Amino acid sequence: MPRSARTGTLVPPDPDLGKTLRQLIKKQQKKKQSGSQDSHTPPSPTISKSLKSYGVPFSSSVPSGLTMPTIEAINFKIKPALISMVSQNQYGGHPSEEPTNHLQMFNQLYGTIKHQGVTQDQLKVMLFGIRLRDKAQTWLNDVKETEWSAISQAFLEEFFPPTKTAEIRHKLTTFTQEPGESLREAWDRFKALQRSCPDHNIEKWFLVQIFYPGLQDETKNTVDSAAGGVFLDKEVDAGYDFLANLAANHYRTTRTTSKRGKMDVDAYALLSSQVAALNLKIDSLKAPQSGTPPMSINDMSSVAPVITSYCEVCGIQGHFGHECSYSPQDTTQMEQVNAYQQRQPDDPYSNSYNRGWRNHPKFSYWSNNVQNPQPQQQWSQP
Repeated sequence: MPRSARTGTLVPPDPDLGKTLRQLIKKQQKKKQSGSQDSHTPPSPTISKSLKSYGVPFSSSVPSGLTMPTIEAINFKIKPALISMVSQNQYGGHPSEEPTNHLQMFNQLYGTIKHQGVTQDQLKVMLFGIRLRDKAQTWLNDVKETEWSAISQAFLEEFFPPTKTAEIRHKLTTFTQEPGESLREAWDRFKALQRSCPDHNIEKWFLVQIFYPGLQDETKNTVDSAAGGVFLDKEVDAGYDFLANLAANHYRTTRTTSKRGKMDVDAYALLSSQVAALNLKIDSLKAPQSGTPPMSINDMSSVAPVITSYCEVCGIQGHFGHECSYSPQDTTQMEQVNAYQQRQPDDPYSNSYNRGWRNHPKFSYWSNNVQNPQPQQQWSQP
């Protein structure tokens, strides 16, 4: 049987095998000596630590945020004015804040800053941590990415989850013009929803069909009149641009006024009576009768409001004018009442004398019989 061929690289022949053998032996002896020295090396002494030191974290374990990139510039430094500008309008990661708007402003502002030996992405990585606060700053401490594209993507994934996208998409698809809102205000609000969610994935034709049916009837008639007929007869791009141009020149606000009905008046009267009853209850608590304990809250609820009446004839409190028993001959009673009820002279509801009674036919000292005046006596000197 033929022998199988062996594969491998051929070693060139050594002209001095003895010399090569001696070199190999010396190398092996040196390795043995170095290994024996390492085995006799004494172990490093153990540093004793107190129990308190086990509960105190090391400064090296405190997170420092993003890893700063390596730059080629030698004399590069961030000026304090730039740090002060970056620290304004920080993002905190709260639900009321818009992460897309914040990221857009950050890219526009710091994308214009240039420095030799430092790229714009490296500068954004160094400044992004100063731009955050609260929850966003805490999140940044756990980010391991070093490239700006990866950091910005992780930022959107954290603070713009799919649930927020679905919420904004729902607001877009159910958009309606609010009462009293002009066409310009409605269009600006519709555009703001689109900017807050760049990946809403709603096509332009669908956006137009969402916005136009959601308008009020009066605004819809205005759009049709400006379009010269039916707005929906326009093409998609032309219709979208037409709405944008019309909204940009439409400043009138449609105001809707509500009419007051019987329910509004009844509610006002009920509220007034409740306030009056509450005032009486408070007065009863402030000045309780002698021998009577103060009223409790439960007892106060059963107290009926007291209606105070005034007489427009005699001015005495406690009865109305048609119930008044005053007669012109009973002047003594009126004087006693005036002395008892002290009021201001010109008060129409005063219980005392007021100058308005001089024209009263029953209280006047002058006679109204001007047709038959009494002859005046003329005195002559003797």
